[in-house]
Amino acid sequence: MLGDGNPNAGTKGSNFRYQYATLKLLEDIKLNTAIINLTTSQTGIVAHAGGGQADATQLTAAYNRVDTIASDGDSVKVGFAVVNARYVVQNNGANALDVFPMPGDHFLGQADNTAFSVAAGNMLVVFCFTNGEWTPQ
Repeated sequence: MLGDGNPNAGTKGSNFRYQYATLKLLEDIKLNTAIINLTTSQTGIVAHAGGGQADATQLTAAYNRVDTIASDGDSVKVGFAVVNARYVVQNNGANALDVFPMPGDHFLGQADNTAFSVAAGNMLVVFCFTNGEWTPQ
């Protein structure tokens, strides 16, 4: 039966097996990203000029110091919200920084794909208790 967890089931044949393998791979990537992300740090990050989620600078470490925010709303984005993942984002610039989740994720209390604004000189700490949802502290 399609959707019963058996990658060989259903009428779609190899197409379904491919989709199942792709979804499994994406879940593995999300999990590995969360695990690797626990102790890394990066400084000298430049926020994407003009802001927006699609082209936001991707943060790749757990602890991030964004040093260049040329204009209010320039943007960065955290990784996928996977249980036990966390990010610390320090705005070390002179303007407000927009921090976006990955597409389809959200910050607690906000709609999917909505930025969290971090004022100059402030810090955002987020934890993931539920897949797809970042909890700001």
